[in-house]
Amino acid sequence: MAETSAAVRADDISVRWWEPVVAFAGGNAIAVAIATATLLGAIVRGMPLSDATALLTTNFMGIMGSIVLSDATILALGWWLVRRRTASPLAAYFPAVPMRAVLTAAAVGVVLSLAVNGLNQLIDSAGWVHFTDTATEQAMVPHTLVQFAVSIFAVTLLAPVVEEFVFRGLLMRWLLPFSRAVGAVAVSGCVFGVIHGQFFQHPGAQGLLLTVELAVIGAVLGLWVVRTRSLRTSFAMHAAFNLTATILSVIWP
Repeated sequence: MAETSAAVRADDISVRWWEPVVAFAGGNAIAVAIATATLLGAIVRGMPLSDATALLTTNFMGIMGSIVLSDATILALGWWLVRRRTASPLAAYFPAVPMRAVLTAAAVGVVLSLAVNGLNQLIDSAGWVHFTDTATEQAMVPHTLVQFAVSIFAVTLLAPVVEEFVFRGLLMRWLLPFSRAVGAVAVSGCVFGVIHGQFFQHPGAQGLLLTVELAVIGAVLGLWVVRTRSLRTSFAMHAAFNLTATILSVIWP
């Protein structure tokens, strides 16, 4: 990612409280509206309602398509908000950092993904919490090379870029003037954990545990941003975490 010598860093860009909200909620709302209109059009043309519903809940390509659509609209809306203050959002939020830091962050992502998945397996084996996957989560597991490539694009590359830009970029940037770095990291991590809705998808102990784990992961991602002042490192860790989790879902169902 290119950076000009005169680029404005994200540290120097003020963020209003409503901007991360508008980027995330507004982007999702637009994506839902587009998806709903598309499905309604398919139903009008004769597709059964059950097939239309399954397309977004149990069909791999349909699920990935909805992920790409929502993330693309969130990113576009957030990018538009940032470009009102700087002509180079990439340089401002993703300034260059030593490759060693990026690789270290990626390694942390792999280790953390292995640790979290391994811990959950041990907890399940001990009978403390029984982990089950929803039909949608099961459908997201790739089974062919084409599906794996699609998953890498949607889950390993696009989703981390969008989530880092919104949560560690816009949200943390807004929080920092009102709190110390530790507070901004903690709050953004908690929001990151809650916004994934695991407590809704998995009511009970599983959802609570997964939400706490995501909050901790979000906090670690925030620490990388505080340390390096760049979303490159948090993206590297996030992408490595998601890629490892995807691989584990295939070889360790």
